[in-house]
Parts: sequence; C-alpha cells; structure tokens
Amino acid sequence: MCSIELEPCEVWEVRSHRARKAHRCDCCQRTIQPGERYNATFSIFEGEVSYERACPECLRAQDQFAIAHHGEYGPTISNPSYFPTMLDDCMMDGDDETDTRWRPMREAIRAQWRQATST
Repeated sequence: MCSIELEPCEVWEVRSHRARKAHRCDCCQRTIQPGERYNATFSIFEGEVSYERACPECLRAQDQFAIAHHGEYGPTISNPSYFPTMLDDCMMDGDDETDTRWRPMREAIRAQWRQATST
C-alpha cells in the first residue's frame, strides 16, 4: 500500500449538486450533462482558492481509493484535478498489487481525458 500524505486545507467544502447546465469534470474532462449529479469541491489551500467538479464515475473512483487507504482520507480525498496525480504517485510508491489495482482506473481516466479533449 502506498503512503500518501495530504496537507490540510484552510477551507474544504464538498457539496452534491444536480447540473442545470453542462459542466466539465475536472478529473477526467468529460461533460457532466444537465440533470446529472456531481460533486463540487471548494477549497482554500495556502491562500489559493479552488472550485472544481467531479462526475459520478470519478467520485466512485475516489471513494474506492479512499476505502482502500483505510478510509483515512474520507470520501473526497483531493480536488478532482489532482486525483489522477494521486493515482500515479500511489502506483510509483506501491508494489505490483498496487499497480495492478490502480492502473486500470488511471487508464480509464486518461482515455476519457483524451476523448473529451480531442473533440
């Protein structure tokens, strides 16, 4: 298991919303369609304000990752845009089992990113 150390934010607020218009997932870049549920994360870290959205698929991936890391990070473990980096860091720090477990998730996010940004 990898060890990930997260710095606490000055402000960390996660809210669930139903989209009234199309939004972009900051993790995988796919379009969050009107009527679809998503999480919005507002944070202030070292004075820097961030507001990001995550689609249901990326939320499930983050939840799986948090549970696998003993739930110590809570259901939302990072800003959506940073989650792919967390997966990369975990795979670099981990063993073959860690790599096998998280690589498909990371590849799915990369594939969605490529598809969303190629159009």
